[in-house]
Amino acid sequence: MLSTLPDNAKVFIFQSDRKLTSSDKEIINTKMKSFLSTWATHGEELTAEHTIQDNLFLIVGNDEDRVATSGCSKDSLTHAVQFLGEKLNIDFFNRLCIAFKTRSGDFELTDMLNFKSMMQKDEITQNTIVVNNLIESKSDLFNNWQVEVKDSWHKTLSPIL
Repeated sequence: MLSTLPDNAKVFIFQSDRKLTSSDKEIINTKMKSFLSTWATHGEELTAEHTIQDNLFLIVGNDEDRVATSGCSKDSLTHAVQFLGEKLNIDFFNRLCIAFKTRSGDFELTDMLNFKSMMQKDEITQNTIVVNNLIESKSDLFNNWQVEVKDSWHKTLSPIL
């Protein structure tokens, strides 16, 4: 995952509001390869790559040691992902959509209200794996992205935890 980038590379995670199909992934990969080949900040080309993880997450990384992303380059990435979302009828910016791992190890999606209800019914426990899409580095992607509810902001949705 992001194999050519250093551990301190900046990452941006965009979570889909539905499982991505093979066709979706093909379109996303084509668009992102094209976009990242010209992605720049103040005329300087960025050293970036992307990956799709678990049929839900579009992850983009940039080697900040070479050239750091700027506000304008972040905006252009956001616009590229918004364009993809519109084209594929996917919302990559729905912060009320929560991804969690089921007992079988697959990610499922639900809205925040249902997640809270599932916690109250003990269908989601303090040990359920959720994602922290606000992480900022490749290192965090491997070490702090998938965490248990008890170690995430999600625990605030339960009156018990």
